[in-house]
Amino acid sequence: MLNLKYLNIKNCKTLVREDFNVPILNNKIANINKILLSIPNLKFLIKKKSTVIICAHLRNPQETKFFNKYSLFKICKLLSILL
Repeated sequence: MLNLKYLNIKNCKTLVREDFNVPILNNKIANINKILLSIPNLKFLIKKKSTVIICAHLRNPQETKFFNKYSLFKICKLLSILL
């Protein structure tokens, strides 16, 4: 497994692929464990002054008719609080 601390990432743009497929019940995130697991790496990248670009999806991306239901807005909101 790659360890971020061995990479020269200071002032770089970094694309991070995260698994944010979390259960949503009653329009709320029911389990934030996957999101919490991503926080240490994201904080490390931010500390190194890296521009972080997060790539993720929620559920099957081909189900476009449910766009609002599977929006990442709730996760972005939570990330902004945790970071």
